Amino acid sequence: DREMIDQPRIRPLEAFPIEHNGARMICLRDPSGAAPEPIAIGIGAYYLVTLFDGTRSLPDLQAAFAKQFGESLASDQLVELVAALDRGYFLESPAYEGRVRQMREDFAASTERPAAHAGLCYGSDAASLRTELGEYYTKAGAIEADTDQSGLSGLIAPHIDPRRGGTAYARAYT
Repeated sequence: DREMIDQPRIRPLEAFPIEHNGARMICLRDPSGAAPEPIAIGIGAYYLVTLFDGTRSLPDLQAAFAKQFGESLASDQLVELVAALDRGYFLESPAYEGRVRQMREDFAASTERPAAHAGLCYGSDAASLRTELGEYYTKAGAIEADTDQSGLSGLIAPHIDPRRGGTAYARAYT
């Protein structure tokens, strides 16, 4: 859709400063997961992104950039920024809508639900995770260490970082 390119609209994202190859940049990350990879952009590009509200045209954006930084921005550079953000699913656009639709279809068709925080808050390997979770219950005294847990097929729990509250959770809910 040409209007999406001519008047880009950024989606709700997390933005935070980083150092990359000695340069200060801004990292954009999508907490919803629709944009699977974060993207690092320069300060000038970030300034432009803050103006991507769906009402400003590319010439408007170029004028705002020139006013802010005292230099002109080539049209092809701005178009490439918009295209890169669209390819990464950071803009509200048909590409993003298609990505979300596909994600929902994949989720509905899946017989298993992926562990959203595997490798971050708990182990990503099934065997080590099983041991880790079991330790929370044995430490809490909720089950005996030698109890057969082979019948356990899942755990439904509010979000909690197991490394910080696993034992307390096991004690409270057994």
